[in-house]
Amino acid sequence: MGASTSSDTVSAEQQEAENVAASTGALPILQKAFSKFADSETHAIPIENLQKCFSFAREGRNYHTENAIDSFPLLLDHLGSSLVDQFFISDENGINWVEFVKGYNKCCSRVSASIFLNKFIRLFVDVTKKANLDVHLEFESDDVDCKVSGYLLPKHVFLLLSICWAMSWDCRNLKGKGNLSLPDLSHLVLSAVTSCVDDKDEGGFDVWDCDVLSLEVQIPVGKFVTWVMSTVPCLPDCLKRYFHARLQIAVTEGVIYVCNYILNHVGIDC
Repeated sequence: MGASTSSDTVSAEQQEAENVAASTGALPILQKAFSKFADSETHAIPIENLQKCFSFAREGRNYHTENAIDSFPLLLDHLGSSLVDQFFISDENGINWVEFVKGYNKCCSRVSASIFLNKFIRLFVDVTKKANLDVHLEFESDDVDCKVSGYLLPKHVFLLLSICWAMSWDCRNLKGKGNLSLPDLSHLVLSAVTSCVDDKDEGGFDVWDCDVLSLEVQIPVGKFVTWVMSTVPCLPDCLKRYFHARLQIAVTEGVIYVCNYILNHVGIDC
């Protein structure tokens, strides 16, 4: 399933999608993931299979919310479904091979950091909508490089940074276990406020003594994007890394299970 070496005629659309994926070195892992997730009869991936793959929730995982906003765990609960909704197109059978590869390319192909950041902000907006959290951001079109307008409140910046940090933490935790404990990100939020809000002095808050997450100042998204690119330039990469890491986990789970079984029952170290 999904192999371009099939004797069947390969469409131009499939060839183009596979060429883009091959240029990133991802085609082999995509073929393995598709074979694992796809239904043997429909030759398509049921949406729920892919949602589970990208879901942040894992067995044995807990969240420590000492430094988090109450809505943060709820946003993480919607991460998998939002990723699938944003990047994949399905039909009545699910997601076929071509759309699976094209979905990967939408998220992980080689584009500028600003476009990756645009994609991440789109994902953030979708997650917040699913969690019934009102964020004042709008996109002009469905184009990946279209302009986004509106503003963020400091608490929204905190949530966006928290999701990014959680996804990056997950990429470093390929075994899937462990408890997520957010660091204190309020200093970064304060940096965004002081860099992006022109009339902050008129708001009557002391930059050295304030609860930044309770501030109602509006951070223009255009200035926020500029701040991200200059202050936390690694942020746009977290989406691509999370996406690829989750596929890698999915295709290696069987190997890890076999190795653990051998290690526990036979005594051979894998």
